[in-house]
Amino acid sequence: MRFLSAVLVGLLAPNTVAGLVCHSGATCADTATCTSSSEGAGRLFGCSPLANAAVCSDARFSCPEHFSCDLSSSQCHRYIWKITDTSENVPLVVNIAASQGLMTNPAPANTSNVTNASSFCDIVAGGIPASCNCTDSVLGGSINCNVALIHSDAFGVRLDVKPCDAVAAHVDIAVTEANHNISFKVAGIEAGEEEDFPVPGLSIIVPKIGSVGVDISAKVEGDLDDLHVAVGVNACTKILGYKVCGSDVTSYLPYWILRGSYKFGHFCKSGIAKTATVVV
Repeated sequence: MRFLSAVLVGLLAPNTVAGLVCHSGATCADTATCTSSSEGAGRLFGCSPLANAAVCSDARFSCPEHFSCDLSSSQCHRYIWKITDTSENVPLVVNIAASQGLMTNPAPANTSNVTNASSFCDIVAGGIPASCNCTDSVLGGSINCNVALIHSDAFGVRLDVKPCDAVAAHVDIAVTEANHNISFKVAGIEAGEEEDFPVPGLSIIVPKIGSVGVDISAKVEGDLDDLHVAVGVNACTKILGYKVCGSDVTSYLPYWILRGSYKFGHFCKSGIAKTATVVV
């Protein structure tokens, strides 16, 4: 009897995270919905706080069961038997971060406190959206995202991040969109650089404003022990002769693909040592 009581106390310990385990390996509350089932998915916006939620094409948002997403109005419309009832609306729900598996004291979205992670993806998972997948490579990794914003065709964004480069940590960016045959690349954004890169031919339709060109915003600064990276999708336009960008254009922007401060010192030292051992 004492043994059983001890087991029950252990199972119900207040620091233990129990819940819904997503196929991505992340964890949501029992009453929530996983927003991604892809292996290597990020944890930002990884859970809808709603049960059986309808996840929107912009996977940062979701709607209740039997509702459909309307990003242009930021509303959820009742949807029954293929009929949308616009008279019954509720606001879009902002999805929340998932936890890193079944663990005590789950890591926060910003994983700057992860110092001994064995892989690039372990370090950055808390700083990328669940609609993005991370893949490890030698001394770095790649992040692939499928981005859908308001009235726009979905487009792909790929980041190749090399934090351990001998010269300087850097990020390479590629943007692709199939319907308009768009392929745009930016190579070698190094630590100490910050710039916005307009993507030729790529735009979104913003209600009450019209067509707005898409930019890639990128900023890298710091060193291996505290590397700050902010790369995402943004847009700028002119209103009454003044340039406005990001959230001043629409609340859906900017769309951050990787944003946070990360400690890559241990990861790089360990990886370089392993590489040197293999070469020898």
